[in-house]
Amino acid sequence: MDVPESPDTCSTETRVNNDATSRQLVAGEQCNKPMAPSLVKKPIECKQQQQEARTACLFDIPATMLTQRHPSLYNVHMITAQQYAELYSTFMSTPLPNDILFPWLHGVDGQYYLQNLFFGVDQVEIPRHRGMMIVHADSMYPHHARIVHSVLPHEILDDATSDDPSFVDTSRGPNVHLRNFKIQIARYATISDIVVYGCDAHAVATRIVNAQTKLREKRIKEKGNDSLLEYRMLMIQDPFSVIEEHYPHLVGHDSRGVCIHNISFSERERKEIRAMSEANEITSHVWVGNSNDVPGSARSLNDDLFDNDDYYNSDDEMENPYQFSICIESYDLAEMPQPSTLMLARETLNDLPSEELPIEIIHLEALCSFTPTSTASFDQFFAKLIRLLEFIDDQASVHGRNILIHCSDGYSETSLLVLSWIMYKLRIRLPEAYLFLQERRSFFVLASNILVLQLIEHSIFHQVNKPTIEMESQKRKRDDYEEQQNQPDKRDGRQSNATIGVKHQDVKATTRDDMTNNDDDHATTPNRLDYLPLVSDHRQLYDDTYLNIVSNQLTPSSALQQHDNHSNDTQTVTLPMHESIHISEDNNDISENNTTIAIPAEDNEIWTHNLSSPLLPPIDPQELVDFPWFYSSRFEGSFPSRILPNLYLGNLNHATNPDMLKALQITHVVSVGEHSGLDPSQFQLLLLDNLYDDGIDSIRGRWNQVTQFIDQAKGANCLIHCRVGVSRSAAITIGYIMKQLGMSLVQAYLFVRARRLNVIIQPNLKFMYELLQLELELFGKMSIPWPSLCKQIHLINISCDP
Repeated sequence: MDVPESPDTCSTETRVNNDATSRQLVAGEQCNKPMAPSLVKKPIECKQQQQEARTACLFDIPATMLTQRHPSLYNVHMITAQQYAELYSTFMSTPLPNDILFPWLHGVDGQYYLQNLFFGVDQVEIPRHRGMMIVHADSMYPHHARIVHSVLPHEILDDATSDDPSFVDTSRGPNVHLRNFKIQIARYATISDIVVYGCDAHAVATRIVNAQTKLREKRIKEKGNDSLLEYRMLMIQDPFSVIEEHYPHLVGHDSRGVCIHNISFSERERKEIRAMSEANEITSHVWVGNSNDVPGSARSLNDDLFDNDDYYNSDDEMENPYQFSICIESYDLAEMPQPSTLMLARETLNDLPSEELPIEIIHLEALCSFTPTSTASFDQFFAKLIRLLEFIDDQASVHGRNILIHCSDGYSETSLLVLSWIMYKLRIRLPEAYLFLQERRSFFVLASNILVLQLIEHSIFHQVNKPTIEMESQKRKRDDYEEQQNQPDKRDGRQSNATIGVKHQDVKATTRDDMTNNDDDHATTPNRLDYLPLVSDHRQLYDDTYLNIVSNQLTPSSALQQHDNHSNDTQTVTLPMHESIHISEDNNDISENNTTIAIPAEDNEIWTHNLSSPLLPPIDPQELVDFPWFYSSRFEGSFPSRILPNLYLGNLNHATNPDMLKALQITHVVSVGEHSGLDPSQFQLLLLDNLYDDGIDSIRGRWNQVTQFIDQAKGANCLIHCRVGVSRSAAITIGYIMKQLGMSLVQAYLFVRARRLNVIIQPNLKFMYELLQLELELFGKMSIPWPSLCKQIHLINISCDP
């Protein structure tokens, strides 16, 4: 059933418009069958609903461009490069329809009852929509002579080499998927005119025409409707050189294979993260940044060079603009520096005048996380940590040397060491260190590190004056060092050397010659930056099923009835709320068997940290009074994400911790579909009520309301939140960034995604579609077509999926 959308909050697309229809859909079924909350919880009986007219503007190819046919393929129309450029411009500026593509784009064809029930429809018609897609007919050379946003034949045909292919089957079974980005290229191709070009254009065009004919016959047979649109096949007759010469904006890769217009979200996100987390000074002479800030880093910010490990520009990469003498990298499985290592580094640096840089930068490493299993294990860790902090203090405060603490992303793995340094140096409590660091840069703390940070805080304030190894005699230190040098390296069996790199735990010296040495056994091997991932791979990517259950507050039993077990091969994925969900290998289907989901008893609770460890030190009662936000069950270990200096993005736990909001000087709160329960006398509140993350509800009519509210704050800090903080609130935030900063959808999406830190934003499919509509409204054209947008989102998400 397809009911026109109303712009107000009383109705949504494909909304069941009366109780009788709703009862008919669920007749004879158990009452706990899953149904989209926007169909169940919103008032259906709105007496005067404004009926939005169906979109009348439909993209079409002018008849003047359909006069020339291929000499041997009657169903293939020939066009010139100029005509394609005109078609592309027209298509990218044609308004997208509001009402006809959903829920069809979700993968719903009307053949599964549970899908129909969830979306409130009894049948799904093929959208009367005409898109346009360009196919690169040269699979052997996918990165040569390629038009921007083109797809390869195998992305839309199930067997691109067969003489009788079909379009890729986009059916995903009875499951309800709200983030079906993976299937959008193949699905959109079935409602698009297709343009083909390239050296194999004749053969590919023939196969696509056959697939179009077969699909049309199938649809007519199934739907009993011969009035469906007939989609066309076109071929560019000009060589690619004409496009290169006259229409450079259409060139993705030129004829030499050089990338001209890079649309890779992964590469652009890496650049965005690095720009966002670049090094800055947090205390005198101590800096925090990402690994690209390390002088001599083998990585370049140049998009075209991200994946080229052989690239090296000695002039650029050996620059040291911040005059770093020491670089300390925090990462998992690192080894804390031994006393002999710190002694050698100190002697090396102290032989130089304070104002003089060492010829070779000192590289050290530190753990980014630690889980104490006993008091003894923590004491051993703390002894190593305090030696490192004393070394940093000596070199920064006494000798005035600049020190960089870094990790791959610049905000997560450094947090343990940086917060420890702030507490040690400034003698302030852990909550104060949080606020001190937050004023200077964004950071993220894993919840599992809260306990060890509290233990570090307690030890700094109660044990820091006790004798440490650094107070032993110089002779003992030299003996330790000499003994270590005479022992085989524990990692690879090689003899240690005073200048062996960071991965062998001694002082690492980076020189110009080192960077070009290819001998693996050389004492100064390339540092760990050469093989580190460009961004951390530990960010949280939520499963679509999890988001559907939590955001829409479905009961586990009803939600699971959407899913069948299509595979015996399952894996266990750890999610927040201490859930153990068995899912199939494609990370989309959830099995009803062997599944346990713990939904909190309180609707508002998402996750709470556990402060009941027997290792937890006694908490000063005054801290509970001064920093109630830190000890609240709502505090997850990190603040909401700072997107702009005065704009934060977070989840319901952030919004229901009023003391934390006050500590961050947040005075305005936008609640997207969730009630924060905040006192309106203490905060300015905007509730976007009845807005669900169910693939049905629309955010299109909310932009102006949010923009006006934030603008009226006049620079005061504002939090936008929903339940999980990745879909509804993220989509609203992206829209705000587009409107206020004049960014395209891709720019705003990556801008927000990078600044959400360890939590990956995941607006549902319909929200992303409406953001593309907003881009058209703001700028008069799309910067990226729908299929390419979805492909890039899918690729960037699977790159983060462990």
